Amino acid sequence: TQKHVTLSSGEAELMALTKGATEAIGVSQIFEEWGRARTVEVQTDASAAVGIVHRKGNGRLRHVRINDLWIQE
Repeated sequence: TQKHVTLSSGEAELMALTKGATEAIGVSQIFEEWGRARTVEVQTDASAAVGIVHRKGNGRLRHVRINDLWIQE
């Protein structure tokens, strides 16, 4: 079963990018606790997600959850 239903492919790409970044930050914190600090860089080829991330706020998107916009920081 699906956890989320999205209304656009851009929203699905943003949710995947957010999930990946969240997990990467978690792994980075584990390495930091072990004394092996690592930097994290998340990359994507999803142009819609990149466009959403580079703008401020949700712009004209009306169906994106605010929880997924923290990645804009």
